[in-house]
Amino acid sequence: MSSEKIRTELGWLNGFDAPSFQPFRHAEIARLNYTAWSHPSEFIALDLSNPNPPPNFISQRAKWVQLVGIASLVSSLFTQTEGPLPEGILLADEVGVGKTLHALGFIAFINQIIQGRTAGIVDPPILSLVLQVLSHFLLFLIIPIEDNPFFAGVRDIPEQPHLIVVPHGLVLQWQQEAQTWFKKGAIDIFPYTGTVQSHRFFWGKDGPYQNSEFFKSGKLSRIIIIASQNVCNFGKCP
Repeated sequence: MSSEKIRTELGWLNGFDAPSFQPFRHAEIARLNYTAWSHPSEFIALDLSNPNPPPNFISQRAKWVQLVGIASLVSSLFTQTEGPLPEGILLADEVGVGKTLHALGFIAFINQIIQGRTAGIVDPPILSLVLQVLSHFLLFLIIPIEDNPFFAGVRDIPEQPHLIVVPHGLVLQWQQEAQTWFKKGAIDIFPYTGTVQSHRFFWGKDGPYQNSEFFKSGKLSRIIIIASQNVCNFGKCP
């Protein structure tokens, strides 16, 4: 199956990746960490309907192997029947193949499904069967029938943030990758590190989490990137 066919199955149209993904990255991103978060005005001005990158920008698209991985996650974790919860899934491959983008692409897909269902949009082909029915007037009617509508065994995806647990030294790297791929305003990204005192501030009414626009609206579009050591220390927090 070609890359474009997989994108179509995922509902990613016109040669682009997920609707919440940024199709271009700045040519100086590796040297300057130049993203929509650090330079929002320049990214807002981009014509995202044009597949050709403007000056100083380059296209960014998921590779075929990454698209296959994302589609595999979707096929494994969306089920035909409600409950019980499916087992987890393990991605194991060589370093540099793209497991980070697998995870971010899957998060983008989940958000896409939530927003689409809220708006009454039919799920993309990877989650549905499409039947062609011959009408009395010899016209083909396309009738979508949900095939795998349940995520982790439930029809309504919980309105909770996505949690990414990584070693402490990779928190910043994951934050930078998420900011490189996601459009600013499509999702909020929170690194969760530091002391117990900083954790209290993080969750408090004046902290970044409760002041997120997505928290106020009750939407799912939030990613928390936490160091594995902080998870181990949770039991020590008052």
